[in-house]
Amino acid sequence: MDIFNNKHILFIKLFTYCLLLYTQIELAISEPREGTTYALLNSEVASPRKDDNISTYTYNTVSSIHLRSVRKNDILLLHALVKGTYEPPVGDETISTFSAYIACDGVVVSPVTKKSMRRYRGNHHGSLSLTGSCRITDEISNPITVALMVKFTRTPGIIHPYGTTLVVNHYRPITSTDDLSQFWAPIDFFSITGHANSDFFFQNPADPYGTRYKLLSVEKKFEPEDKVYISAHATADDPDPEIPMFGFELIANSKRLSGSSENPIPTELSRISLNALSMWSPASKKTIELQTRVYGLQVSSRPNMRARPHLSRLEGIIFRKNRHPNSMFLTNAFRSKPPRDMPIRLDNSELDILTPKTLTFAQPGIVRIKAHATIKNKGSNVKSCYLRIAVEKNSKQVALSAPASRSFKLPYVFHSLHAELVYGIKKPGDYTVRPYLYCASQVNEGPITLIKNGSEVFIDKFEQEP
Repeated sequence: MDIFNNKHILFIKLFTYCLLLYTQIELAISEPREGTTYALLNSEVASPRKDDNISTYTYNTVSSIHLRSVRKNDILLLHALVKGTYEPPVGDETISTFSAYIACDGVVVSPVTKKSMRRYRGNHHGSLSLTGSCRITDEISNPITVALMVKFTRTPGIIHPYGTTLVVNHYRPITSTDDLSQFWAPIDFFSITGHANSDFFFQNPADPYGTRYKLLSVEKKFEPEDKVYISAHATADDPDPEIPMFGFELIANSKRLSGSSENPIPTELSRISLNALSMWSPASKKTIELQTRVYGLQVSSRPNMRARPHLSRLEGIIFRKNRHPNSMFLTNAFRSKPPRDMPIRLDNSELDILTPKTLTFAQPGIVRIKAHATIKNKGSNVKSCYLRIAVEKNSKQVALSAPASRSFKLPYVFHSLHAELVYGIKKPGDYTVRPYLYCASQVNEGPITLIKNGSEVFIDKFEQEP
């Protein structure tokens, strides 16, 4: 009888613990309280100090941030970019799946994005973009740890510091009378794309090895304590048969802030989109040029790849300290994932990865939309997929993101796409956000799959005070 009681008590304790853990996970990713306004209290950025060799098949922490001043009802908006390489012996043709997610105190708070890699005559470099959020719903003991987690299904893998960034933006509830001398709020944004018919080839035969080519640029006037969220996106295609490197980087006043790269293969990965991410602060008050650049890393007898500026984007949000007449504050941070794994037809049919979401702006503001789609491929023929974000007002499209796109075929099974759009709201009213995906193939081998746990949409809404 005593043994039964002990087992019974143990079961109750275990059940209670599991229920508590489930509740904490649900609370950790819930939306802000309705009607609450938030300002940016702090922003922290972390990257590995050196190449991190991954030799185990479990998830590894490659970067982390410890927050020591978190309170109940605070919100953490999380962004990350991680660059990895699958580095087996020369001649190895095995496939490794590179996966990543963001955790908040051990709870997964982002999609789990994935991509397949192969070294021998294949693509063994690549980057994954991540977005996450968590709201603190109870009083807690500090610190909270936000961690960037990665794994390879085959090793060895390498994580590179120059293409890996973890950003934590820490928001706190405020009122209209609060002293904001220690807070930041958006005061401006930028969103630049290229013109049609502006394509160009890079890594040309006469150019020195590793020549950088400007893709997009914008000049903005900054204050020394500004915090600038920057997101960049580049698309290139038509790689040379020599399997060149497609490199992409984000630059401020000739200083590299972020970058990513892959080595495309003409018959397997003929079009690729890459991303860059930074939370940056200027050193002084002046006008600074932000730019994105592409490059190749191979000498060739003919141009290696074609850059597509009109399918690329450079955008960001400028946060300024203290309250200003045009300051905007976070009023909602919405997130949603598909209800299940979903089939994707290969006939260019548009698949909504989120039921169109309508946002009501009572004041001018900014909306930032980040969409992630992880795809599981089957079949041996080349396929192309595109992820885009549209914003509509009165059933008329007013904004459209650059397409995150990729061409692929087996043996590459998993692919992750990330599209982003920063749009300024000048006129109050209702705006509908629609992230969608479409794919095509010359030979219809049946649908491929959108993976629920690797796909999610994040919408951050900033508004001016009445």
